[in-house]
Amino acid sequence: MDLSADNRADISFDIEVTSPDGSPYDGGTHKNIQAFDSQIPEPKRMFNSNAVLVLEFDPDDQIGTYNISMLVKDNVSGQELPLKESVTLEK
Repeated sequence: MDLSADNRADISFDIEVTSPDGSPYDGGTHKNIQAFDSQIPEPKRMFNSNAVLVLEFDPDDQIGTYNISMLVKDNVSGQELPLKESVTLEK
């Protein structure tokens, strides 16, 4: 992560959840979610994200593996970090 000249960090992310059949999960796609946009008083310290996401399933959702893709973006440096995870919904 890079900081601006005034020690400001600007981190956002995109997220997409894909259903077991490969289709986008309803309500599972979000773009440019702001995770952090603030000045950091001590640049070598960690900080928490401002964004909290909750993934909930409904009783009629498909059983199987849901794939979660996230693209974390450092809007100061332009660097991007793709992340992938999966979760399996069982009966």
